[in-house]
Amino acid sequence: ANSKTFDIGNGRRQLVVSIGDVHYKDNYADLSEKWKDIDLIWEGNRITKAPYALIHEGNKLTLKNKRTGNTTTIELQDIGGKKIPDVAWERSKGLARAPGIATIDNVALDTDLEVIAEFSAVRFRRILKSDKAPQEAKFKVTGDTSLVVVRASDEDEDIPVETSLKDGILTETLKPDRAVKYPVRIDPTYQVVAGSDDCRQGVKPSLSFSLSDNRQLAGYYNATFYAVGGGMRFTNVTIPRDVTIDSAYLTLRSKKDRSLT
Repeated sequence: ANSKTFDIGNGRRQLVVSIGDVHYKDNYADLSEKWKDIDLIWEGNRITKAPYALIHEGNKLTLKNKRTGNTTTIELQDIGGKKIPDVAWERSKGLARAPGIATIDNVALDTDLEVIAEFSAVRFRRILKSDKAPQEAKFKVTGDTSLVVVRASDEDEDIPVETSLKDGILTETLKPDRAVKYPVRIDPTYQVVAGSDDCRQGVKPSLSFSLSDNRQLAGYYNATFYAVGGGMRFTNVTIPRDVTIDSAYLTLRSKKDRSLT
């Protein structure tokens, strides 16, 4: 979880807590570097204010993972066996479109393309607008391929996808096992995963971590002064890379004398 605290005036503060990255560093190995706010607005054909650096050239994405230093490229080769030429992409500006999205309409039969930059992922998405749209596409993938996964869904739920990676070519084919409600969104997704030890405690050492208790103190009061800050530390996380957490809940409570008040 990550959080931001805002001064909303009149001596009040607002705490916003979210699951996933909201900050980034350009050099994660530099402990002295301050955390920066993620900003997904395109700068020409680049997004650099994120846990990754993205360069979008034609039908090719180049991604550098700032956590690991590894680079991955994803380049669209063909849709339905037909090569897709480099064409002009429309990138978002201002409030007209969501930040971080580039689009091509009707690049193939009943097919649109999107490149979607998120806080901790980048998607190279096909949008199949009808059953006439080709079910298969091929991408050339180089570098670190371990963080690339493929998923598909319509407005109801996920749809099975058959994938293979051979000689650097990722082939994705939609394999529906039920009636499909178009449009269908299918994409290879590059995921910037969290490190094995991202969060550190920010208060006195006397507030030690527990490896078994799912509750952690955010601070305490010893009748003389308040110690605030706190934090949680996650190590050796073993969530599989192709698993998506759809929802999670965090509870922040203020207690008096360890009661539930």
